[in-house]
Amino acid sequence: MTGPDDRQELLVVWKQPLTRQRYLIGRLWRDRAGYHFRYEHDLPRSVKDALEAGFRLLDEFPQLDGQWDSPRLFATFRRRLPPAWRLRDLRQIDLSPERAMEYFRLTGARLSTDTLEFLEPIQEEEATGEFTVRFPIAGWRYYQGDRVVHELTRGARLRLKLETDNPFDPSAIQILSPSGVLLRYVPAIYAWYIDDCVAAQDYEAVVDHIGPREDPQVRVIVRLRGSLAEAPPVRLIPAGLERYAALLR
Repeated sequence: MTGPDDRQELLVVWKQPLTRQRYLIGRLWRDRAGYHFRYEHDLPRSVKDALEAGFRLLDEFPQLDGQWDSPRLFATFRRRLPPAWRLRDLRQIDLSPERAMEYFRLTGARLSTDTLEFLEPIQEEEATGEFTVRFPIAGWRYYQGDRVVHELTRGARLRLKLETDNPFDPSAIQILSPSGVLLRYVPAIYAWYIDDCVAAQDYEAVVDHIGPREDPQVRVIVRLRGSLAEAPPVRLIPAGLERYAALLR
């Protein structure tokens, strides 16, 4: 999450309350100058699609275009930090409000009062041509994953499978347990990017973390490594890296 200028970036995702579909509405990042936010226009299932699905622009960021900058974390996101009574527990795992971006990355920072969450951007390794990303299994609560959670020890290999007949998303990708049980899906905001490597079976997907049963949205975190035969014209990567500047203007 840290770039050459100490940049940390997260994808800001909105989940449609009825369909539960995720949309990449924007990017939040921090660098030496402070915090920054902009809406994401260029990628599939981004803010314009979200607006059509019922999303409303955030009060603190009322224009679709432009960039907002602040030396402090924006109030929209600052209210997602934990209350004081939880700080002791968080410090035991080396987290504190001063490390807000890391807290958001590890927890998703969801609130019961809205449908926003944070996901990690895809990280590309220029030297190898590979990418890595971590994400929670989407839709865990709707299937029977807890019946086979004993299979999902850290490092256990998972199988990905294209679901091209999905009526909502032709890029949908199933996640299967080691014994072949359907656990649910790769979050849709990543699926369009990785579907080619899944089709080519050029990936490695493993269990990275098992979360509490009480929170199905982060019950199982997957770590995926893969490579692309041909780079897409626009990438779901940290937008501040200089080598990608021309692609993201």
